[in-house]
Amino acid sequence: MRSKKNMRVDGLSITQIFTIVALIIGLNGCQSPPDNTQTVLPPTLPPTATLQIGIELTTPPPPTVSNFQQAATATPFPTVTVSPTPLIYMVQEGDTVAAIAARQGTTIETITTLNPGLDPNILLVGQALLLPTIEPGLLDIEVVGTAVPFQLEVVDVQLYPNPVGTTWIVGAVKNVGELAVEDVALLVDLKTPNGQTIQSYTTWLEMAVVPTQETAVFAVLAAELPENVSPVVTVVEGLSVNGSGSYYLDLTITDLEWTAKNGRVQGSGQIQNSGADSTSALHLVITFYDQNGILTGFQTQDLMIELAPGAVYPFVFDALPPGGTAVTTQINVLGKKIGS
Repeated sequence: MRSKKNMRVDGLSITQIFTIVALIIGLNGCQSPPDNTQTVLPPTLPPTATLQIGIELTTPPPPTVSNFQQAATATPFPTVTVSPTPLIYMVQEGDTVAAIAARQGTTIETITTLNPGLDPNILLVGQALLLPTIEPGLLDIEVVGTAVPFQLEVVDVQLYPNPVGTTWIVGAVKNVGELAVEDVALLVDLKTPNGQTIQSYTTWLEMAVVPTQETAVFAVLAAELPENVSPVVTVVEGLSVNGSGSYYLDLTITDLEWTAKNGRVQGSGQIQNSGADSTSALHLVITFYDQNGILTGFQTQDLMIELAPGAVYPFVFDALPPGGTAVTTQINVLGKKIGS
Protein backbone atom coordinates (compact mmCIF):
# COMPACT_ATOMS: atom_id res chain seq x y z
CA MET A 1 0.00 0.00 0.00
CA ARG A 2 2.90 2.39 0.60
CA SER A 3 5.98 3.18 -1.36
CA LYS A 4 8.77 5.49 -0.31
CA LYS A 5 11.62 6.71 -2.47
CA ASN A 6 14.50 9.16 -1.85
CA MET A 7 16.23 11.19 -4.52
CA ARG A 8 18.81 13.91 -5.02
CA VAL A 9 18.06 16.70 -7.42
CA ASP A 10 20.78 17.15 -10.08
CA GLY A 11 22.75 20.31 -9.61
CA LEU A 12 21.28 21.22 -6.27
CA SER A 13 22.78 20.95 -2.83
CA ILE A 14 19.70 20.40 -0.76
CA THR A 15 19.96 21.88 2.71
CA GLN A 16 16.80 22.89 4.41
CA ILE A 17 13.93 22.71 2.09
CA PHE A 18 10.59 23.77 3.44
CA THR A 19 7.91 23.10 0.90
CA ILE A 20 4.27 22.43 0.51
CA VAL A 21 2.32 20.58 -2.05
CA ALA A 22 1.57 22.23 -5.27
CA LEU A 23 -1.40 20.23 -6.24
CA ILE A 24 -4.01 18.71 -4.03
CA ILE A 25 -6.56 16.87 -6.15
CA GLY A 26 -9.79 15.67 -4.67
CA LEU A 27 -9.25 17.53 -1.39
CA ASN A 28 -12.61 16.47 -0.02
CA GLY A 29 -13.59 17.80 3.33
CA CYS A 30 -10.15 19.29 3.97
CA GLN A 31 -11.21 22.92 4.17
CA SER A 32 -13.85 24.62 6.24
CA PRO A 33 -15.15 26.91 4.97
CA PRO A 34 -14.19 26.51 1.28
CA ASP A 35 -12.01 29.22 -0.18
CA ASN A 36 -12.24 30.41 -3.76
CA THR A 37 -8.69 31.69 -4.09
CA GLN A 38 -7.05 28.53 -5.33
CA THR A 39 -5.71 28.06 -8.86
CA VAL A 40 -6.88 24.95 -10.63
CA LEU A 41 -4.12 22.89 -12.25
CA PRO A 42 -5.15 19.31 -13.11
CA PRO A 43 -2.32 16.88 -13.87
CA THR A 44 -2.03 14.94 -17.10
CA LEU A 45 -3.47 11.50 -16.46
CA PRO A 46 -4.24 8.41 -18.53
CA PRO A 47 -7.45 8.86 -20.53
CA THR A 48 -9.43 6.52 -18.30
CA ALA A 49 -8.60 8.29 -15.04
CA THR A 50 -11.31 10.54 -13.59
CA LEU A 51 -9.93 13.24 -11.31
CA GLN A 52 -11.66 15.73 -9.11
CA ILE A 53 -10.70 19.39 -9.33
CA GLY A 54 -7.30 20.01 -7.80
CA ILE A 55 -5.79 22.91 -5.95
CA GLU A 56 -2.45 24.32 -7.03
CA LEU A 57 -0.53 26.10 -4.29
CA THR A 58 2.02 28.36 -5.92
CA THR A 59 3.20 30.36 -2.93
CA PRO A 60 6.89 31.26 -3.26
CA PRO A 61 8.99 30.35 -0.24
CA PRO A 62 8.66 33.21 2.27
CA PRO A 63 11.96 34.71 3.42
CA THR A 64 11.10 34.01 7.05
CA VAL A 65 8.57 31.44 8.16
CA SER A 66 9.32 31.15 11.84
CA ASN A 67 5.86 32.45 12.68
CA PHE A 68 4.25 29.74 10.59
CA GLN A 69 6.07 26.68 11.88
CA GLN A 70 4.63 26.27 15.33
CA ALA A 71 4.46 22.59 16.21
CA ALA A 72 0.97 21.37 16.94
CA THR A 73 0.12 19.92 20.30
CA ALA A 74 0.08 16.16 19.84
CA THR A 75 -3.12 14.74 21.28
CA PRO A 76 -2.98 10.96 21.72
CA PHE A 77 -6.41 9.36 21.54
CA PRO A 78 -7.61 7.23 24.45
CA THR A 79 -5.99 3.83 24.91
CA VAL A 80 -6.71 0.92 27.22
CA THR A 81 -3.05 0.81 28.21
CA VAL A 82 -3.53 3.85 30.47
CA SER A 83 -6.35 3.16 32.84
CA PRO A 84 -7.26 6.79 33.79
CA THR A 85 -7.73 7.78 30.13
CA PRO A 86 -11.37 7.71 29.00
CA LEU A 87 -12.72 6.30 25.74
CA ILE A 88 -14.89 8.20 23.31
CA TYR A 89 -18.26 6.81 22.27
CA MET A 90 -20.56 8.09 19.52
CA VAL A 91 -24.20 7.89 20.58
CA GLN A 92 -26.33 5.60 18.41
CA GLU A 93 -30.07 5.65 17.81
CA GLY A 94 -31.94 4.18 20.77
CA ASP A 95 -29.06 4.67 23.22
CA THR A 96 -29.62 5.73 26.81
CA VAL A 97 -27.00 6.55 29.40
CA ALA A 98 -28.20 3.60 31.48
CA ALA A 99 -27.87 1.18 28.55
CA ILE A 100 -24.42 2.50 27.65
CA ALA A 101 -23.30 2.19 31.26
CA ALA A 102 -24.54 -1.39 31.43
CA ARG A 103 -22.75 -2.39 28.23
CA GLN A 104 -19.51 -0.79 29.35
CA GLY A 105 -19.61 -2.15 32.87
CA THR A 106 -19.79 1.28 34.48
CA THR A 107 -22.39 3.52 36.15
CA ILE A 108 -24.53 6.49 35.14
CA GLU A 109 -22.76 8.57 37.79
CA THR A 110 -19.34 7.78 36.32
CA ILE A 111 -20.44 8.77 32.82
CA THR A 112 -22.01 12.04 33.98
CA THR A 113 -18.86 12.85 35.95
CA LEU A 114 -16.72 12.37 32.84
CA ASN A 115 -19.12 14.52 30.80
CA PRO A 116 -19.87 17.74 32.73
CA GLY A 117 -23.16 19.29 31.73
CA LEU A 118 -24.55 16.05 30.34
CA ASP A 119 -28.27 15.56 30.83
CA PRO A 120 -28.65 11.76 31.14
CA ASN A 121 -32.24 12.09 29.91
CA ILE A 122 -31.28 13.78 26.63
CA LEU A 123 -28.91 12.15 24.15
CA LEU A 124 -28.41 13.07 20.50
CA VAL A 125 -27.42 10.62 17.79
CA GLY A 126 -23.76 11.23 16.97
CA GLN A 127 -23.08 12.92 20.30
CA ALA A 128 -19.61 12.13 21.68
CA LEU A 129 -19.43 10.77 25.21
CA LEU A 130 -16.37 10.06 27.29
CA LEU A 131 -16.47 6.65 28.93
CA PRO A 132 -14.12 5.05 31.45
CA THR A 133 -11.58 2.61 30.08
CA ILE A 134 -12.45 -1.07 30.10
CA GLU A 135 -10.35 -4.15 30.14
CA PRO A 136 -8.82 -5.27 26.83
CA GLY A 137 -10.58 -8.21 25.25
CA LEU A 138 -14.06 -7.15 26.39
CA LEU A 139 -14.82 -5.16 23.24
CA ASP A 140 -16.55 -6.46 20.15
CA ILE A 141 -14.74 -4.30 17.63
CA GLU A 142 -17.06 -5.40 14.84
CA VAL A 143 -20.04 -3.57 16.35
CA VAL A 144 -20.41 -0.03 14.99
CA GLY A 145 -20.78 2.46 17.80
CA THR A 146 -18.97 0.42 20.41
CA ALA A 147 -16.28 2.44 22.15
CA VAL A 148 -13.04 1.10 20.75
CA PRO A 149 -9.71 2.40 22.02
CA PHE A 150 -7.13 3.55 19.56
CA GLN A 151 -4.07 5.76 19.56
CA LEU A 152 -3.41 8.45 16.98
CA GLU A 153 -0.45 10.78 17.32
CA VAL A 154 -0.14 14.13 15.54
CA VAL A 155 3.40 13.95 14.20
CA ASP A 156 3.67 17.03 11.97
CA VAL A 157 1.75 20.25 11.34
CA GLN A 158 2.92 23.12 9.16
CA LEU A 159 1.36 26.48 8.30
CA TYR A 160 2.01 27.88 4.82
CA PRO A 161 0.70 31.39 4.01
CA ASN A 162 -0.61 32.22 0.54
CA PRO A 163 -0.11 35.58 -1.25
CA VAL A 164 -3.87 36.16 -1.19
CA GLY A 165 -3.92 36.08 2.61
CA THR A 166 -5.17 32.58 3.33
CA THR A 167 -3.04 29.91 4.98
CA TRP A 168 -2.72 26.19 4.32
CA ILE A 169 -2.53 24.04 7.44
CA VAL A 170 -0.99 20.73 6.45
CA GLY A 171 -0.31 17.92 8.90
CA ALA A 172 0.16 14.21 9.46
CA VAL A 173 -1.25 11.76 11.99
CA LYS A 174 0.30 8.39 12.83
CA ASN A 175 -1.59 5.34 14.05
CA VAL A 176 0.53 4.04 16.92
CA GLY A 177 -2.10 1.59 18.16
CA GLU A 178 -2.59 -2.11 17.51
CA LEU A 179 -5.64 -1.85 15.24
CA ALA A 180 -6.39 -0.04 12.00
CA VAL A 181 -8.45 3.14 12.38
CA GLU A 182 -11.17 4.19 9.96
CA ASP A 183 -12.91 7.50 9.16
CA VAL A 184 -10.85 9.75 11.42
CA ALA A 185 -12.12 13.29 11.96
CA LEU A 186 -9.96 16.10 13.34
CA LEU A 187 -10.55 19.43 15.04
CA VAL A 188 -7.95 22.08 14.23
CA ASP A 189 -7.90 25.03 16.65
CA LEU A 190 -5.71 28.05 15.99
CA LYS A 191 -4.56 29.60 19.24
CA THR A 192 -2.76 32.79 20.19
CA PRO A 193 0.21 32.70 22.62
CA ASN A 194 -2.18 33.39 25.52
CA GLY A 195 -4.24 30.32 24.63
CA GLN A 196 -7.16 32.09 22.97
CA THR A 197 -8.79 30.15 20.12
CA ILE A 198 -9.31 32.49 17.18
CA GLN A 199 -10.39 29.96 14.54
CA SER A 200 -11.53 26.33 14.51
CA TYR A 201 -11.85 23.92 11.61
CA THR A 202 -12.90 20.31 11.19
CA THR A 203 -11.45 17.99 8.58
CA TRP A 204 -10.78 14.32 7.82
CA LEU A 205 -7.64 12.36 7.17
CA GLU A 206 -7.02 11.88 3.45
CA MET A 207 -6.73 8.10 3.88
CA ALA A 208 -10.09 6.71 4.97
CA VAL A 209 -8.37 3.86 6.81
CA VAL A 210 -4.99 4.07 8.54
CA PRO A 211 -3.30 0.72 9.27
CA THR A 212 -1.25 0.34 12.43
CA GLN A 213 2.07 2.21 12.38
CA GLU A 214 1.07 4.04 9.19
CA THR A 215 0.74 7.79 8.68
CA ALA A 216 -2.04 9.77 6.98
CA VAL A 217 -2.14 13.45 6.06
CA PHE A 218 -4.75 16.21 6.24
CA ALA A 219 -5.11 19.81 5.11
CA VAL A 220 -7.24 22.84 5.98
CA LEU A 221 -7.44 26.17 4.16
CA ALA A 222 -7.65 28.82 6.87
CA ALA A 223 -8.51 32.49 6.69
CA GLU A 224 -5.89 35.18 7.13
CA LEU A 225 -4.01 34.66 10.39
CA PRO A 226 -2.07 36.95 12.69
CA GLU A 227 1.51 36.12 13.56
CA ASN A 228 2.49 33.73 16.35
CA VAL A 229 -0.55 31.51 15.94
CA SER A 230 -0.17 27.85 16.88
CA PRO A 231 -2.35 25.01 15.54
CA VAL A 232 -3.68 22.50 18.05
CA VAL A 233 -4.99 19.33 16.41
CA THR A 234 -7.37 16.99 18.24
CA VAL A 235 -8.81 13.67 17.09
CA VAL A 236 -12.57 13.87 17.60
CA GLU A 237 -13.89 10.80 15.81
CA GLY A 238 -12.77 7.45 14.45
CA LEU A 239 -13.45 3.74 14.52
CA SER A 240 -11.04 0.90 15.17
CA VAL A 241 -11.49 -1.99 12.76
CA ASN A 242 -10.16 -5.46 12.14
CA GLY A 243 -8.06 -5.50 8.99
CA SER A 244 -9.08 -2.75 6.58
CA GLY A 245 -12.79 -2.47 7.28
CA SER A 246 -14.76 -1.77 4.11
CA TYR A 247 -11.64 -0.69 2.22
CA TYR A 248 -9.16 -2.66 0.13
CA LEU A 249 -5.46 -2.25 0.90
CA ASP A 250 -3.79 -5.05 -1.08
CA LEU A 251 -2.40 -2.53 -3.55
CA THR A 252 1.28 -2.01 -4.34
CA ILE A 253 3.09 0.91 -5.98
CA THR A 254 5.56 -0.26 -8.65
CA ASP A 255 7.85 1.36 -11.23
CA LEU A 256 7.88 4.65 -9.34
CA GLU A 257 10.04 7.32 -10.94
CA TRP A 258 10.12 11.05 -10.35
CA THR A 259 12.30 14.04 -11.03
CA ALA A 260 12.58 17.59 -9.79
CA LYS A 261 13.58 20.51 -11.97
CA ASN A 262 13.22 24.21 -11.23
CA GLY A 263 11.20 23.33 -8.16
CA ARG A 264 8.67 21.25 -10.04
CA VAL A 265 8.14 17.60 -9.11
CA GLN A 266 6.90 15.24 -11.80
CA GLY A 267 6.60 11.49 -11.63
CA SER A 268 4.82 8.35 -12.63
CA GLY A 269 4.26 4.82 -11.44
CA GLN A 270 1.85 1.93 -11.47
CA ILE A 271 -0.69 0.61 -9.02
CA GLN A 272 -0.80 -3.17 -8.86
CA ASN A 273 -3.55 -5.20 -7.27
CA SER A 274 -1.48 -7.64 -5.23
CA GLY A 275 -4.47 -9.24 -3.51
CA ALA A 276 -6.95 -11.95 -4.41
CA ASP A 277 -10.02 -9.75 -4.91
CA SER A 278 -11.06 -7.03 -7.31
CA THR A 279 -11.24 -3.44 -6.13
CA SER A 280 -12.62 -0.16 -7.42
CA ALA A 281 -12.62 3.61 -6.80
CA LEU A 282 -8.93 3.95 -6.00
CA HIS A 283 -7.76 6.88 -3.88
CA LEU A 284 -4.11 7.86 -4.28
CA VAL A 285 -2.22 10.17 -1.90
CA ILE A 286 1.26 11.38 -2.91
CA THR A 287 3.02 13.10 -0.01
CA PHE A 288 6.18 15.19 -0.17
CA TYR A 289 8.83 15.69 2.52
CA ASP A 290 12.01 17.74 2.76
CA GLN A 291 15.44 16.42 3.74
CA ASN A 292 14.54 16.72 7.42
CA GLY A 293 11.39 14.66 7.04
CA ILE A 294 9.09 17.67 7.40
CA LEU A 295 5.81 17.46 5.51
CA THR A 296 5.74 19.95 2.65
CA GLY A 297 2.46 19.00 1.01
CA PHE A 298 0.57 16.30 -0.80
CA GLN A 299 -1.49 15.59 -3.88
CA THR A 300 -4.51 13.31 -4.18
CA GLN A 301 -6.04 11.50 -7.13
CA ASP A 302 -9.30 9.59 -7.39
CA LEU A 303 -9.21 6.90 -10.07
CA MET A 304 -12.70 5.65 -10.86
CA ILE A 305 -11.63 2.28 -12.21
CA GLU A 306 -11.97 -1.39 -11.33
CA LEU A 307 -8.75 -3.34 -10.82
CA ALA A 308 -8.75 -7.13 -11.02
CA PRO A 309 -6.28 -9.30 -9.07
CA GLY A 310 -2.81 -8.97 -10.59
CA ALA A 311 -3.80 -6.06 -12.82
CA VAL A 312 -1.87 -2.79 -12.93
CA TYR A 313 -2.93 0.79 -13.63
CA PRO A 314 -0.60 3.73 -14.42
CA PHE A 315 -0.65 7.13 -12.76
CA VAL A 316 1.27 10.38 -13.11
CA PHE A 317 1.66 13.41 -10.88
CA ASP A 318 2.85 16.97 -11.33
CA ALA A 319 3.45 19.30 -8.38
CA LEU A 320 5.18 22.61 -7.72
CA PRO A 321 6.20 22.76 -4.05
CA PRO A 322 6.38 26.45 -3.08
CA GLY A 323 9.27 26.20 -0.65
CA GLY A 324 11.68 24.11 -2.70
CA THR A 325 12.11 20.66 -4.13
CA ALA A 326 10.86 17.57 -2.34
CA VAL A 327 13.53 15.07 -1.36
CA THR A 328 11.28 12.19 -0.33
CA THR A 329 7.88 10.99 -1.46
CA GLN A 330 5.45 8.62 0.19
CA ILE A 331 2.59 7.13 -1.80
CA ASN A 332 -0.47 5.54 -0.22
CA VAL A 333 -3.37 4.02 -2.08
CA LEU A 334 -6.59 2.29 -1.14
CA GLY A 335 -9.69 1.08 -2.93
CA LYS A 336 -13.22 0.08 -2.11
CA LYS A 337 -14.12 -3.55 -1.71
CA ILE A 338 -16.41 -4.65 -4.52
CA GLY A 339 -19.95 -4.84 -3.24
CA SER A 340 -19.31 -2.72 -0.13
